[in-house]
Amino acid sequence: MKDYKLQKTFKERKLEHERLIEKCPDRIGIIVQPYYSEDSNIPMIDKRKYAVYPDITMGTFSNIIRSRLKLDASKSLLFFINKKSLVQVSRSIADIYKEEKDEDGLLYMYYCGENTFG
Repeated sequence: MKDYKLQKTFKERKLEHERLIEKCPDRIGIIVQPYYSEDSNIPMIDKRKYAVYPDITMGTFSNIIRSRLKLDASKSLLFFINKKSLVQVSRSIADIYKEEKDEDGLLYMYYCGENTFG
């Protein structure tokens, strides 16, 4: 799966955010993509775009993504914002969005996994 920012132009991404705000003004647009390393064994997600309520925590959102990926309990799931910073599960999506949203208005999250039990 090609990186969303490489697949769509800035103008297209900005327009997509504007449409989301028009349709769901009480939600935040999040793009979720895999962050692959050579030894990654986490599956591709079937849906990249999410419109979420700002008051949910990252832990709740993580559970939503985890269920879409159908991960077993032996794998941990890590999230990075803009490919650089890990996300605390106790933070609200609104707080993360305020600090990390992209110029196009969307929030970009990348996931990767590790085997919890070696």
